[in-house]
Amino acid sequence: MAQVADNPQLWAFYSCLSKRGLFDPFISVDFMVYLIKHDSTQCVEYIVEATGIFTTIDKCQSYLQAGAKKVIIAAPSTDAPMFIIEVNEEKYTGKETVLSNASCTTNCLAPLVKVIHEKFGIIEGLMTTSWRAERGAAQNIIPSSTDAA
Repeated sequence: MAQVADNPQLWAFYSCLSKRGLFDPFISVDFMVYLIKHDSTQCVEYIVEATGIFTTIDKCQSYLQAGAKKVIIAAPSTDAPMFIIEVNEEKYTGKETVLSNASCTTNCLAPLVKVIHEKFGIIEGLMTTSWRAERGAAQNIIPSSTDAA
């Protein structure tokens, strides 16, 4: 970013990209220029937001302002409506512009829980997510935090 801030032309170009929804904070300016010249990622109608950073309706507004019709957040959201296939997709109206597809953990667990609840009834439940972190999987499993539940 220092090279961009020092060069007014690059800064203007970078700002323009940000306003058009072509800003990606994880790639260099040179790579961004390359993508614009050689890739057709402009004029996107549907965004799958999978960075894990833009997980609220407010944070996804820049996509809509840049012309996207819908943004699907591939993570739990605190304020976007959440839809899970085989669980509550019938509540989807099509009018939502930003929605969440929950988390990978929720997508694995929710359909099973729905079937068990409908067949037998569940009064209370507990879910734990254990990701292998920093050590060999055969040695031990260290629980990690997640927003899935």
